[in-house]
Amino acid sequence: MTQPLFAADIIGCLCGYAHVTNTRSLAVIGDADAEAYELLFSFSSPKEKTQFLDLVRSNADMGNSYVEDEFTVPAVEEIRDARPNGMVLPGDVVCSATLIATAVASSIEDDRAAS
Repeated sequence: MTQPLFAADIIGCLCGYAHVTNTRSLAVIGDADAEAYELLFSFSSPKEKTQFLDLVRSNADMGNSYVEDEFTVPAVEEIRDARPNGMVLPGDVVCSATLIATAVASSIEDDRAAS
């Protein structure tokens, strides 16, 4: 698996989790030379933040260490520079991530409906 496809997988999962927890996300270029991007998440309530982080922790490819190591409070400049994901991320990553996010969100919503 190439790095962009792995990134699309992670981004897709995160965006799927964001969808089911009413979480907004924006993207910013972290390092243009390295083609590194950062996603910023905004939560409408502490409960939704907890639900989002619980979903991330439940993902075998991310888990608790991802929450502890990858999530930080963004700098004011990052927040100011953040744009919708589709305006920042490469098109192929957005397409793949959107498909993954849709599948992830659908499976979570199906699991909740069955409970």
